Amino acid sequence: MIREGACHCRALRIECRGEPAKVSLCNCRDCQRRTGSLFCVAAFFPREAVRTLAGETMRYRRPSASGFAVTFHSCVTCGSAVWWEPDRMPHLIGVAAGCFADPDFPMPVQAVWAEDKHKWLELPAAIPLHPRNPPSSSTSPAPSFDSTAPVIATYEARHFDGVDALWRAAFPGDPPWNRAHIAIPEKLRIQPDLFLVAEAEGVVVGTAMAGYDGHRGWLYAVAVAEGLRRSGIGSALIEEAETRLRRRGCQKINLQIREGNEAVAAFYRRHGYAPEARMSMGKRLDSA
Repeated sequence: MIREGACHCRALRIECRGEPAKVSLCNCRDCQRRTGSLFCVAAFFPREAVRTLAGETMRYRRPSASGFAVTFHSCVTCGSAVWWEPDRMPHLIGVAAGCFADPDFPMPVQAVWAEDKHKWLELPAAIPLHPRNPPSSSTSPAPSFDSTAPVIATYEARHFDGVDALWRAAFPGDPPWNRAHIAIPEKLRIQPDLFLVAEAEGVVVGTAMAGYDGHRGWLYAVAVAEGLRRSGIGSALIEEAETRLRRRGCQKINLQIREGNEAVAAFYRRHGYAPEARMSMGKRLDSA
């Protein structure tokens, strides 16, 4: 099945293939403020099943009640939020069920954040209520570092969607050539064993990319899902990257941090890295 959804003015249109992985009703106060209603109903589709047909979007990123950030995509004309990218479930895209304008659309299989539900609102008895977020399941993984220690492994093709989602969330201002569909194939041609991912319950929650030219080692694209930062994942990725570089004979590692990013600088200082008085210069080469 192919469904087409649209914003209020229909300038922004999307296509969703197949059935949603789940349909969820959320009573949280963030959703109440965003929709101006008592709740929102979201249909979650696999990321690869959703594509834009027409229109431009404006992005708005905010933390959520679950502790994970969400990036919303809204029409630049009418402001309707049509879809969003939840860091809690990076393999899924949330789509506003109302944008399909289909009275036969599947009913929600759950209602979450019932503790914020308006007292006089009565939902159908067939919809299970959860006080907050439901327990993890195969369709809605929410990895917790406390309960499931992420596994650090070499990147594989199956990790692409998770890495792409993580990088879009962690590096929203990166230039186009740093996007996953360009950077990953380039890395896989050279030292692919130095491309690491952290995975928890089948979800990519961290990455680190390293390289060694025979003289110096480099670290790039160290990222951790927002809700799992300060849990040791970034440290584990760096330690594994350093171990693999050391095996190649690397004696020194360099990295670059954007000016003013003191939080990231402090992270690396805690791992023994120190600022050096250097001028960073670069030049992009035309493709052969």
